Amino acid sequence: MPRYANSVQDSAGNVIIGALATVTLTSSGATASLYADHNMTIALANPVMTDSFGMFSFYAANNNYNIAITSNGTVTHTETDIPIADVQGIQGIQGIQGPIGLTGPQGPIGPQGTIGAPGILNGLVYNPDTITSTMTVPSNYNALSIGPMTIAPNVDLTFSANSKWVIV
Repeated sequence: MPRYANSVQDSAGNVIIGALATVTLTSSGATASLYADHNMTIALANPVMTDSFGMFSFYAANNNYNIAITSNGTVTHTETDIPIADVQGIQGIQGIQGPIGLTGPQGPIGPQGTIGAPGILNGLVYNPDTITSTMTVPSNYNALSIGPMTIAPNVDLTFSANSKWVIV
């Protein structure tokens, strides 16, 4: 089973503790079955609550999902049609996403600003070696890539105030 993890922050970048992430199937809108382990033996409540670091995570079957973030009883942000897929036999797996802003788009490695298809396999974090879509790193965010990196033709990278891109 693939794992999805994310953090929830307010517009100032502060983590939100106790926010709720409601996960539904994109295809039907039905509440998704979530698990605490990759073997699907420990069911998780849906919605999932953020921890003391503003993080939430879950395992789910290969599918596309919508995630609605609720803070103080109000839906503050929604991400739609997020592909979550197991790593075996699938290129471009769903990796750990950038923070979800309560008043803005998902963070710099999220679906609305995709650098590529990051992933985690057996404890190793990896990324594609070519950036294929235009993106902006928001103010006060940093991007990290494992190089060497190539920027595809006609792709623009914009770095806002106090943002950095580090290639190791």
